[in-house]
Amino acid sequence: MPDLSRVELRELRGIGHPVLAEVIEGLVERVLRPAEVLNAFDSGVV
Repeated sequence: MPDLSRVELRELRGIGHPVLAEVIEGLVERVLRPAEVLNAFDSGVV
């Protein structure tokens, strides 16, 4: 696997790999809506 630790998010988005794109989309979603993600996590814990 290539070391992508020093690659910027902007560059990663341009790679065009479907799995990578889905992972990045999930990370961006967590940043934009952190409270919703936290609430979803909390509601799953019994």
